[in-house]
Amino acid sequence: MLLEDIIQQLADVSCIQLIATTGNEPFYEKIGFKKLKMGMAIYKNLQLAEEYLESNNS
Repeated sequence: MLLEDIIQQLADVSCIQLIATTGNEPFYEKIGFKKLKMGMAIYKNLQLAEEYLESNNS
């Protein structure tokens, strides 16, 4: 309910991007989020980099 309220409050925004922990994709897809074709990140924490970055970027 909180996330749906936030999305409603951002109704005038052209794009909402989400970074979330792995394994929660079905939850966000139910709300209407779709996977992006491209995204970039720099992780300074090696453990997070190993979990979230594609292998050719770590």
